[in-house]
Amino acid sequence: MAFKPPLINEEVAMNWNQLKGNVTEQWIWFSGAQLDMVEGNQTHFYGSIQKSYTLTSAESNKRLSDWQNQ
Repeated sequence: MAFKPPLINEEVAMNWNQLKGNVTEQWIWFSGAQLDMVEGNQTHFYGSIQKSYTLTSAESNKRLSDWQNQ
């Protein structure tokens, strides 16, 4: 299954402050510092999920896809 990003970088960056609340509901292990570092960059977001949750690439892809489809 190919990775399907939740939103394109431009959409995420433009709406990052609004999306932070949703991100913290879904990904509770993210610290404020991590969210500030991500700042809407989906590549950083994807990497942070893998690192914070010690997931494989496939598991990260699935969780992101599931979150996207909510």
